[in-house]
Amino acid sequence: MVTYTNPKTNESIETELPFDRVIELLKDVDNSFARSLYSQAIDRGLSGPQQYWAVKLVSEKIKEPQPVLLASDLQAFCSRGTLIQFKLPEYGKIQLRTMPKCINVYCGTYYYGNIIGDKYYSSRYAKDGVTAELLLLSLDPITVLAQYGKDSGVCCFCRRELTDERSVNVGYGPICAEYYGLPWG
Repeated sequence: MVTYTNPKTNESIETELPFDRVIELLKDVDNSFARSLYSQAIDRGLSGPQQYWAVKLVSEKIKEPQPVLLASDLQAFCSRGTLIQFKLPEYGKIQLRTMPKCINVYCGTYYYGNIIGDKYYSSRYAKDGVTAELLLLSLDPITVLAQYGKDSGVCCFCRRELTDERSVNVGYGPICAEYYGLPWG
């Protein structure tokens, strides 16, 4: 195990990879900084801080997140709507934005990953608590989303204000209930 340290931030990163293998893998990292480091490594070698960045970029490249298996196919559930949201006390509003081939998961402006079928692929910014909530959501999506609607007074599917007492009681309005095939009233 070799440790590389960034002298400016005092951040360290460890790797078991030999440095020549790091350089070999660096050429596959798709950004201009990595290409610049690779060229310099081949031409004249890298300084200590540059070695740190080479190892960091390669580590991020080879550390692919493992998908989390959800209890149900949230992509199929969300396929009728473009945006579904619910709120977590610690993280704020979680948004599930339906795209053609996946569902993107956001917390505010932060991208937390995507859902493809019954698998959640987290981004490096994702919090463990959000992953846990997505697992709960996959167990019983209607109950979790309806609770958000009840708590916020806004339909969990279309985000319109819930004005009818029956809508407030279930967390969504009659139009969304019909559209999603849910009981209402």
